[in-house]
Amino acid sequence: VAMSNERVATSAVDKAVKENKVSAPEVIQSRIVGPFTGFTGRTIFTLENGQRWAQSQRDSAYFPKIDSPPVILVKSGFGYRMYVAGGGAIRVSKVR
Repeated sequence: VAMSNERVATSAVDKAVKENKVSAPEVIQSRIVGPFTGFTGRTIFTLENGQRWAQSQRDSAYFPKIDSPPVILVKSGFGYRMYVAGGGAIRVSKVR
């Protein structure tokens, strides 16, 4: 139940941002759906809140597998930086 409520809240925020009623959140907290083993330069991350984020920097890094790690996305400049618990940080942009 909590997940569907989180999804509804996330969609409401996304809609308000698109309509310029509010600015995008400075910090988003969620979890990656499924196992995380790193990124390849073109990785797309699906989060439990229903959002999808793509790498915006072409780095690769590999980490020991973590199941559904918590993530924090922090607004920085024109994009976001995603911090993965136990898996480093990377610049990302939201997939429309």
